[in-house]
Amino acid sequence: MLITAVISALFAQVFEPNFGILNTFLRTIGLEEYTQLWLGNPNLTVYSIIAVAIWQITGWTMLLFLSSVEGIPTEIHDAATLDGVSEWQRIIYITLPMVKRMAYVIIMLQIINSLKTFDLIWVMTQGGPNYASDVLGTILYRTAFSEQNFGYASAISVSMTIIVMIICSYYIKLSKLSKIDG
Repeated sequence: MLITAVISALFAQVFEPNFGILNTFLRTIGLEEYTQLWLGNPNLTVYSIIAVAIWQITGWTMLLFLSSVEGIPTEIHDAATLDGVSEWQRIIYITLPMVKRMAYVIIMLQIINSLKTFDLIWVMTQGGPNYASDVLGTILYRTAFSEQNFGYASAISVSMTIIVMIICSYYIKLSKLSKIDG
């Protein structure tokens, strides 16, 4: 996985309004009216960052799902084929239930990761424009190191920890209710 700071710097250049790859591509194919200030428009900044975050985790997520699918014993699929089960039925009734645990793990990890996001946003926008892309991590950093208010920054940090614990506890409870073990 690429380092988030490298990905952020790369995509900051992709979204650059004058010479960035995205706007240059749109101009080249005749869609100049769709060129934007991707990171400079408060209405688009968050969506641009979300697109980068999704791009960043897609490969890793697919690798985890692939390993989960590859872990399904071939005998199960062979037996289903002998019983006349179609490919779609095998996907719905065999593959999906057997990768459900991995899906829950991936969702949990992504919830935690999204709540602790800092570096992607800081490198690309530093929480701007006009704090449109601020998250608790950027507020914490600015409070601690720009304003030198370490007490308030500590309170933000503890709040972030409590929020993550509550959300994860709730998610674990939900996943147990869905009977992922059986």
